[in-house]
Amino acid sequence: MSRRNKENRSQLRTTHKAGTRSYAQYRAAAQAQDLDGQEPDRMKMYHMMHVRRDGTFVDQASADFYTQMDELVSQHPEGTIPESLHGFFLEIK
Repeated sequence: MSRRNKENRSQLRTTHKAGTRSYAQYRAAAQAQDLDGQEPDRMKMYHMMHVRRDGTFVDQASADFYTQMDELVSQHPEGTIPESLHGFFLEIK
């Protein structure tokens, strides 16, 4: 089990700063802070999980990935992510 976990961790491309709180807990906290009570989108969640309090990314791979996502979203005038592109975020490398 330990060997398999080590192998899986070695395949990760980025790190995050979530710690012991789950993504669901971060999502709920962000939704509670939103004036409209809206759930955060993928971009906001990614930013919350990969940017330190001082505004720097946890690693260069996270910064590169966020830049690619931002370029993709900026191609749409409303700044929203069309439903058809949600799967695309999984393919960005």
